[in-house]
Amino acid sequence: MIRWSPNNRGGSFDEIMLLPYDRHKDDNEGRRTLSHEHGHFQQRQMLTAMQYYIGIGIPSMRSGNMRDRSLYFTRPWEVIADVLGRVTGRDNPPTQRDIALGWAYMKFLQSKSDAEMIQFGWSWARVFDIDNPDFSFLDNWL
Repeated sequence: MIRWSPNNRGGSFDEIMLLPYDRHKDDNEGRRTLSHEHGHFQQRQMLTAMQYYIGIGIPSMRSGNMRDRSLYFTRPWEVIADVLGRVTGRDNPPTQRDIALGWAYMKFLQSKSDAEMIQFGWSWARVFDIDNPDFSFLDNWL
């Protein structure tokens, strides 16, 4: 774990976790952040590097720029990080549908080869709207 300060955002890269230094010392939000990043670590263990970085890492980083930050933790990749990290106490906890969509997203990613992930990442990145994403492609995975 590394504490840092840029943009007050956390992140995890394989076994390295970056946590905002000034915002999270020993408070509940700090514990939630650490647990959430541990959930991303567990996601990485369930996926290939390509599946994780294209399907979880890039969307997670892009979602950090959303206009409505309260929706950040409702995105499928963030919901499952919270579930795997056993995060509780969010102001806007995920619904059962959010959790089902998150697991569907994980199954979708696990079904893709690295070559398919590159194609998926390229095509999705061009149409992905971070403020109003379209997750209808997951309907078959629910």
